[in-house]
Amino acid sequence: MVSLSDINELERLFKVSNKHACNKMFCTTCGGSFSNIVDNVDPNSIKTIKDVLKTINLSELDKYLAKWIPVLDHFDSDGYINIFIREANQLDLSDINAVDRFLIRTKGINKKYNTEFSTLYRKILEYAISKSVSESHESLAETVILVLGKKKAKEYHGLLEYALSVSRHNNKMKRVLYNFFREEIEEVRDFKGDGNTNLGWY
Repeated sequence: MVSLSDINELERLFKVSNKHACNKMFCTTCGGSFSNIVDNVDPNSIKTIKDVLKTINLSELDKYLAKWIPVLDHFDSDGYINIFIREANQLDLSDINAVDRFLIRTKGINKKYNTEFSTLYRKILEYAISKSVSESHESLAETVILVLGKKKAKEYHGLLEYALSVSRHNNKMKRVLYNFFREEIEEVRDFKGDGNTNLGWY
């Protein structure tokens, strides 16, 4: 767990380094926060960044430093990816909701080239695929289909059969299947959204 004093110090350093930029992280006019911080941050600040990344967990990152993620990743990409490696290693697989949240939150990270994290992510995903069906967990089934994508999801027949049964009463699942498989699965072609559904994974 990271100390709040370190978080506050890091935010202070970023704000000082960013005093001449607008509020956008990337800006074609002034360069944005990212460019200004990269150009003005001092060696001591870089050390502080690395120290924070050694101890911060994912929930703390999202709560306190989400705005500054591009900067953190720039100065210490290994330290940044290690947050997700630690999170994967510490994930309680018996908590299906936690597994669901982890897969969605780290989907984009899995696209980064890091063998250690990709291996961990794949193991967790395979576990989630199995559990989503065996425990009839609708949200997790939606998540793994979205993470897998159309091509790979088609390889898991049990998962798709379960998802199809769920889609008969769950409009979110039906929308997922419609978006991915309306050409293959006739039953989901009649999906009509109400225009008001807020789906967090889009």
